[in-house]
Amino acid sequence: MEDVTLEGKGKIASFAVVEQAPAGGFYRGPVPYAYGTVHLSDGVGLQTLFAGDLDNLRVGMDVKLVIEKLFDDEEGNEIVTYKFTPV
Repeated sequence: MEDVTLEGKGKIASFAVVEQAPAGGFYRGPVPYAYGTVHLSDGVGLQTLFAGDLDNLRVGMDVKLVIEKLFDDEEGNEIVTYKFTPV
């Protein structure tokens, strides 16, 4: 294994807007949320959450990497994650 730097830009390959929190309590972020696949410009595909106006997401849309707060944990720590947002 080796560390690699991935490009922070790509295109939406697929996505779904989730209107209800999943069972089990593992997801503690806001609802609704969008989750899907982005193909980065360097050829890597990855699963991701999406940021921004979920109604305007489209397959093939150019997106870029952002880091955003997902939720605050029980101790008040801000939990952040990567997401992709339209360019």
